[in-house]
Amino acid sequence: MTSGLRAKSVWREFATEGRPIVALQDISLDVGESEFVSIVGPSGCGKSTFLNIAAGFLAPSRGELSLDDVQITRPGADRGMVFQEHALFPWMTVYRNIEYGLRIQGLPKPELEMMFIASKPLPSGACSREVSNSCHSVQSS
Repeated sequence: MTSGLRAKSVWREFATEGRPIVALQDISLDVGESEFVSIVGPSGCGKSTFLNIAAGFLAPSRGELSLDDVQITRPGADRGMVFQEHALFPWMTVYRNIEYGLRIQGLPKPELEMMFIASKPLPSGACSREVSNSCHSVQSS
């Protein structure tokens, strides 16, 4: 068993009206558990495309990506993604944005309601001076 992320001959092509655009061509790599890797390159070289495949948002055109020997075929709770652009629903509160992902994963309503009770604002004076700004911003959301 291999721990970590493994890419084997990953390709990603995007269809266009003319010829296909090759965003990734035969990418192979192994990232072991606890290793830290940076992907750098100019705009348009495929960095975000690769990360979207690793997150499970896109499928490779060819090849495969696996995490801990399990092929990545869709988004999963075992991976996270930090987006370059805003990834929140601007019309929802912070709580509702957090709740959304849990709700679509099927978290039972009683558990969602317990989260709501736990997220009620703290009583006045409950925040220490050092974190009062943080508490205020969380309560205001």
